[in-house]
Amino acid sequence: DEALAMDVTINGLVILSAVPLAFNPAHTHPLGGLLSYFENNVIGGPQSFAIAADNFESFGQSIRTKLIREIASAHQPRRA
Repeated sequence: DEALAMDVTINGLVILSAVPLAFNPAHTHPLGGLLSYFENNVIGGPQSFAIAADNFESFGQSIRTKLIREIASAHQPRRA
């Protein structure tokens, strides 16, 4: 909440897994899905978003997509 009050944007990258953790299935498979959890409880601020990687193999492409979106939406400094 303090970060959001300072106009900080918090984005998320979710790595989905097919098998829930045996000791805490709600950790990786919360009600409504992990992406929905991030959208409702983790991300925040101007133009915030969450991206899901379907598995660890697709993580590279997902992080690339996330970084491109973040760079594209970055505020440009004003020239003096």
